[in-house]
Amino acid sequence: MNKRRLCIADIHGGYKALKQVFERANVDYQNDKLICLGDTCDAWPQIEDCFNELFKFKDLVYIIGNHDEWAREYYTTGKESHGWYKQGGKATLEAFGDFIPVDILFLLNKAPAYHIEDNMIFVHGGFDTRYPIEEQDRMNLIWEREMIHKANHKLVMHQRHGHPAKISKYDKIFIGHTPTINYGSSKPIVSCELHIIDTGASYDGPLTLVDIDTDEYWQSDPVCSFYTGIKSRGHRR
Repeated sequence: MNKRRLCIADIHGGYKALKQVFERANVDYQNDKLICLGDTCDAWPQIEDCFNELFKFKDLVYIIGNHDEWAREYYTTGKESHGWYKQGGKATLEAFGDFIPVDILFLLNKAPAYHIEDNMIFVHGGFDTRYPIEEQDRMNLIWEREMIHKANHKLVMHQRHGHPAKISKYDKIFIGHTPTINYGSSKPIVSCELHIIDTGASYDGPLTLVDIDTDEYWQSDPVCSFYTGIKSRGHRR
């Protein structure tokens, strides 16, 4: 089997969906490279199983997400960020209790905020295309959402006036963080060179795996269908 380069985002504890999408894509843990755009923590209950599944890949790039950062902060400082529990942290706290496995905490502590490969860039939230990525604030890379609006505007200007459908120097940009279901689609969205691959797995959407070279993608069933009776976004007891 030829080595593929695959990308996934915002798994959010949905292990059953993760296994399904890997089976549908016939992943090869020894040969395929996996780039994960973060947010394996929070929402659905099988968070540790998800991390262990990712660890099976011989070639894994893991980028920090905002939910991962919330969990990392809690398990390194004991401080809980405001709103974390209601935004899915309940599942992480119930999964790990007072102690997160050392290998998972090590992964989160060393996870970069972005990854560049063959003039493609991978980041959880987004970035300001006016400035070099190296100079940008780590938390902004995790939380940014304006890039989508910029790409959509550029695409409209291209369609109406023939302006370049380009927002950066990169050939492709892959982001998670902002679910495509917010834009009425449960499939990945491509706007200019921006590829939005969080398809709402932490809510009622599927989990999506993308081949970054061919743009082929595979999806699970809606993640909520595997966890009937469980609310992915909990509330403080």
